[in-house]
Amino acid sequence: MALPETSSSPSPSIFSTFIRLVLAIALTVGLIYVTIWGLKIVWEKRSLTNNVEEAKPIKILTSTYLAPRKAIHLVEVGNRILVLGVGNNEITRLDVITDATEVQSIRQLTQTGFPNILERLINRESVEKTDEETQQIIAKSNETVSGYVEKLKRISRKHREVNDFPKDVS
Repeated sequence: MALPETSSSPSPSIFSTFIRLVLAIALTVGLIYVTIWGLKIVWEKRSLTNNVEEAKPIKILTSTYLAPRKAIHLVEVGNRILVLGVGNNEITRLDVITDATEVQSIRQLTQTGFPNILERLINRESVEKTDEETQQIIAKSNETVSGYVEKLKRISRKHREVNDFPKDVS
């Protein structure tokens, strides 16, 4: 009795492996391109809705979350900016900003962020302009922080002077 011959499957040729590799890379690059193109379309539609948002009388400029369910919101109402503290079941007005220059500067600061960063990447703005903006932001931050440090030093000195003053024993 003769055993049947076992035929081993031949290994794929280099040419077919190369074709599969090229097709896989082309598919991957194509999917990346379609994803970026889709995000760009969605982003453009969103910027159109932002123009509609600008016409509304009440706008949330920015929010900063302090803890779970606790945040501070800057809300623009007309020519005023309300600083609101939001807790679990309450909203507290912390401050009202009515100074026109301060309102304008806050508007400009709140417009920067992820949307503008993504727009810069898409439009491929120059690196030099971005570096200048970064240096300006760092300089403003340093000025603000140094102002707070000076205030803390003055408060600390006053506190030491009050504590070092001998108390009258009556």
